[in-house]
Parts: sequence; C-alpha cells; structure tokens
Amino acid sequence: MKTLYYCFGGGLGHFTRFIAWCHTTGEKPLLLTNCPAATDSRLLPVGVACLTPEKSALTRDGLRTWLKETLFENKPDRLIIDAFPGGIFGELCELHELDSIECIYLARILQLEKYLQRTGQYRLPKISSIFELERLKPEHQAFNAQLCSQISKIELLDPPAQVVEPIARQLPAEFSLIIHSGPVSEVEELCRYALETSEIRGCETPFVVVSSGERPSSCLPSALHFNLWPAGWLITRASSVFSGAGCNIIRQMRGSQKPHFAIPFARALDDQFFRLASCR
Repeated sequence: MKTLYYCFGGGLGHFTRFIAWCHTTGEKPLLLTNCPAATDSRLLPVGVACLTPEKSALTRDGLRTWLKETLFENKPDRLIIDAFPGGIFGELCELHELDSIECIYLARILQLEKYLQRTGQYRLPKISSIFELERLKPEHQAFNAQLCSQISKIELLDPPAQVVEPIARQLPAEFSLIIHSGPVSEVEELCRYALETSEIRGCETPFVVVSSGERPSSCLPSALHFNLWPAGWLITRASSVFSGAGCNIIRQMRGSQKPHFAIPFARALDDQFFRLASCR
C-alpha cells in the first residue's frame, strides 16, 4: 500500500507533526510539503522521501495542477491530509483524482469558519477516517462528525532528538529555554515575557533562546542563542520553558512537571488562544 502525506503551511509545525506521525505509527509515507526544512534529507526519517512544488505553484490552481501530476506519477492508495481537510487554499476540493484514494484527515484546532470561507461551496474530499490530535472546538467536532463516522484520537510522540554535543557543552547546568520558530517579533515578545516572569518569580536562571534565523537584535544580551531544529533534547534539559501556544509545543509539554509559560499568538487559521485555555 502506497501512502502520501500532504502538509502545506507557513512553518515547521506541519513538518514536525509529520515526523511525529512517522515515529508513532511506523509508517514511511511520501511527504508532499512546502516546508524548506523537509528538503534536508538529514532531517527526514530514514527511508522517507519528499516532494516540494515550485514556489510559483503555491496557489490554489497551482497546487491542484501539481498534485494531479503527483498522484498520476505515484498512484497512491492513501492520502494523509494534515490540518486542512480541503488543503490550505481549498486545492483538494472537488479534485476527482482523490475519489478512488483513501483520504485520512489529521485534525488539529482550526478556525473553522475562516477556513470554510477559503473552501467556499466546493466539495471537500471524501474522508474515510479522522484522527483528532488535540481537544477541538465543539463546532469543529460537529464538522468532523459530518465528514466521517470513523473518528478516533491519537497521541503523537516525537522521536528522541539527537543531542548536538558542541551546543550541549555550552549549556549552563540550569537554564530557562525560550523556544519559538515564528517571526522575530514574536521571539522578542517571548524574551520580554520571560524576563518579566523570571523577575516576578525571583528566578536568576540564565536564558537559552532557540529560534529560526539569526540572533534577534533585541535578544536578551546574556542569553545563548541557537538556530536549531529539532530541539526536543533542549526541552528535556531546561528547568523551565517559554514558548508560543502551537499544537506541537503544547503536545510536547503535556504531562511535563517543569514550568511552562506560553503566549498565544494570532494565526490565520489556528487558534492558539483556545488551545492554551483548553489545556489549563
């Protein structure tokens, strides 16, 4: 049975979820994504390949054309659809090539009304089963029940992250971790929040910042900064963690006994405010 995994979005979240899916289920589907990190074969699970479209194809019509060609060339039996049941732009809607393919929807929190405005009146793919990855809003649960009767929950687990020894040797014995793959402005907001929170708590633990790209210009002066992914091993070593309220970091911190301080950030289709409120 040949399986394709379809995940398109603006950051590392979809790719992180894909790796967790592979580790949890033992599957090795062909990955279809626009995440730049996925083009680095060192970050992919062993035995997994990845296809990415040209940037010019990142429109509803462009992705529909690209996906039709990909389906024809690969002839999959299953398509796993991450986060957006009709694709991020609605490109999977009324795509007749999917009629003979088993479609599985991985449902995370979604601003459903806004998303359905993108898909319009187009018919969503026929979904054969749904895995709910976290607690969803009641309207999203009702929507899923209309899509498919085969609904279950799954707890995704990340593979053990390999320790990067040159970084490990620089770490203080105890530290507070500020970790975020979003925009620099959000990383800077997290840094301010971490500093204020630590002052209130009377905590003098040094900071380690993990974010994409170069060190933010207003990063805490004494903090170590690393552009590192995956960084799960740093989370396990930290004495406390500051982050956004994305699906993956909330999942990774679930059940942890260490202090976790999260700021929800506005997203076009995610609802980090609901996620953070629902896990407290």
